[in-house]
Amino acid sequence: MKKFCLLLALLAGPLCAADKPVSHTIPEWLVLAEQGDPDAKTTVINAYYKSLIDEKSYTAVLKYFLKLAEEGDDQMPFIVGRMYAAGQGTAVDLPAAAKWFRQGAEKGDPGSQSQLGHLYLLGAGVPQDAAAGLDWFRKSAAQDFTPAQHRLGQIYAAGKLVPQDYAEAAKWFRQAAEGGNTEAQMQLGWMHANGKGVPTDAAAVVAWYSKAFEGGNLEAALWLAQNYEDGQVVPQDYTAARAWYGKAVGQENGWAKFKLGQLAAEGKGGPQDLKQAVDWYRRAILAGQYDAMSALAGLLIEGKGVEKNEAEAHALLSFAVRAKDTTRRAAYQKQLDLLTGRLSPAQIAAANELLIELTDAIMEEKYAK
Repeated sequence: MKKFCLLLALLAGPLCAADKPVSHTIPEWLVLAEQGDPDAKTTVINAYYKSLIDEKSYTAVLKYFLKLAEEGDDQMPFIVGRMYAAGQGTAVDLPAAAKWFRQGAEKGDPGSQSQLGHLYLLGAGVPQDAAAGLDWFRKSAAQDFTPAQHRLGQIYAAGKLVPQDYAEAAKWFRQAAEGGNTEAQMQLGWMHANGKGVPTDAAAVVAWYSKAFEGGNLEAALWLAQNYEDGQVVPQDYTAARAWYGKAVGQENGWAKFKLGQLAAEGKGGPQDLKQAVDWYRRAILAGQYDAMSALAGLLIEGKGVEKNEAEAHALLSFAVRAKDTTRRAAYQKQLDLLTGRLSPAQIAAANELLIELTDAIMEEKYAK
């Protein structure tokens, strides 16, 4: 299984070792591995890729991996290079990372080739050399390494290191997309939405974003939901919008919960159902969603879909004014000021108690995850 990791803007992705149950601590597995136990070696490598190694063990693990690399283990140059680049078990040392990535790259390892390409583009650990970077990316991409294919697509789409060429970008995005790279699938979908390098094709947009979501990319579901709601790229379809927001909710997304509440409140994509809207707003609020707080406050003030409770509305708006977005914060503050002016001291006191409870509930939900 391919395992990818973002590392100093470097895309990683070698073949991971098979999963092994961890019945010993990492130091214990390391002792066994150093004694030549092949299962222990596999377990230590697997633990590294799964980020199961504690900070105290990295130094010993790096020492072991260096030994394997010096003995000619083909998968080690990439791993050792990654550890030097990330400062795992050592200080960050990009020249050392480049040395090991080069060793792996020259042996034909596509992950190392891609990493070395990134270093050349960044001028990190090696002199900056866009031509060399592109050359290493192409070598990696020729082995169907999707992160390298995706990066080449980005480079041609951006047009900074090479003349902008959307057709060439689409070619590389397609190769990466067909290999299962969800970022490339989304970008190819975007190109079909905007007619960049490929024909405008709404069906292709939906197909590629759907594949990206199936591959675990939550943003793809949100993008499709928003576009079905707005009708900008695909025909407006509130029922489809609800369906895609529902899929995003499965990933515990607060914005999707708010949007489902909003669509239920407005009767879009289904019958108007204020009680259902209140339920979705409450779920979104536990995820810290400020728009949901404002929307529910409005229903509480008017007693629509829920029993009238201005103290609770005041508590919700008092929390919402913490939003970082200045435009939204100003709107929430206006709501709060209008409400505050007509509440009694007793209601304000009750609202302050509810605000404490609300804050605790949101924090508990946050830390539970």
